[in-house]
Amino acid sequence: MTNATAGTNGPNGSKLQYDPERDLGKVPLPLLPDQPERWHNYGAEGKSFHEAAAEILAAAEDDGERVDLGMADLSTWAFGPNPRTGIASLATIPLPGRERHMIPLRDGAFSQLCERVGAPSSYIRKLPGKLQMANLNHGMRSAAGTARTIRMADGEARALLSDRYAPLDDHLVLEVLEHTLSAAGMLGDVTVRSAAVGRTTALRLTIPSERVVVGRDAQVGDIVEVGLDLLNGEVGNRAVSVTPITWILECTNGMRRADREVSARLRHVGDPERLKEAFRDAVPAALAASRGLRKRMEQAVDRLVDDLLEEFDGLRAFGLSAAETRDVGRDVMAQRQIALPDDTDAWGDVLAEVRDINVYDVMNGVTHVAQTRSTERRLGMEETAAKYLYRRTA
Repeated sequence: MTNATAGTNGPNGSKLQYDPERDLGKVPLPLLPDQPERWHNYGAEGKSFHEAAAEILAAAEDDGERVDLGMADLSTWAFGPNPRTGIASLATIPLPGRERHMIPLRDGAFSQLCERVGAPSSYIRKLPGKLQMANLNHGMRSAAGTARTIRMADGEARALLSDRYAPLDDHLVLEVLEHTLSAAGMLGDVTVRSAAVGRTTALRLTIPSERVVVGRDAQVGDIVEVGLDLLNGEVGNRAVSVTPITWILECTNGMRRADREVSARLRHVGDPERLKEAFRDAVPAALAASRGLRKRMEQAVDRLVDDLLEEFDGLRAFGLSAAETRDVGRDVMAQRQIALPDDTDAWGDVLAEVRDINVYDVMNGVTHVAQTRSTERRLGMEETAAKYLYRRTA
């Protein structure tokens, strides 16, 4: 796999000048990027289910034709650079009568390969190419008899998964959700507020007819809608899930309650027909739970925060990092036109003079900061906001 030298276009359009002697000994093998991650906010107008679903499927089409390839035995494959491009690839070991495959690896598939052979991805991806090959090929030879499935797009490996993996892909999940909403007489009632594509697919649906005004103070109220999030990962990164959410019209802040008792999850194993039955039960349950979440938001308006510095620091107990808690603090104070000092040690004196901040304001700060994060982290912070809300309104 290493007997040629060539220059070609690399990941993200960069120009690769591949020298196997230099690159294999000194630098890691380059990987192809995963499907681009995008989060679309549709705002106050929103989109219909069919419009948003079409955008999700169009993004998949742009990423490349989807094909699944079975690997009967991982030990009959090898890891190394493509001889023309230098891109890290999987190739079948030549055997009489067998078709030869050479498949370039995307970043996510490389991580899954490392995981399968018991090698830490964060470490292996930093090694020079020769050491990457030695470690991964040793691990693959040790995995004799292990079957895998390569999920490909445009001829590139986007995932390396168990042969038990059931492909509950976006087109199937969206079709089943459409049928579920239609059978319940809800398809015309829902509006899509957001959609995400990439390694995680997300569809955020609300019911505008169930709007209520949640009063933040005597003069201003937020229009809040209930709804649900549909999430899916086609590349082994997450289950299909239906999760209750609330959504604020003006600031487009979303909040998710992902507790097991209210959020339905369906792993990518077994018969895909399970999806129909799961959705039939999950959709009404999620909407009922989202109404309970909205009720907690109404209660939060009346829960004043006594010690703001302690309240912001306490967000770390719900899963936020120190940097995220600082961002939330600055966001909440910015709503009051108060700029917090760069030195967090000086926050105490400033915050001690602030009055009338309530739990709803802090919750809103978490969900607002979440909009600046990646899709996965955004969803996690929105779940943190719900945990915080439930704890503080208990």
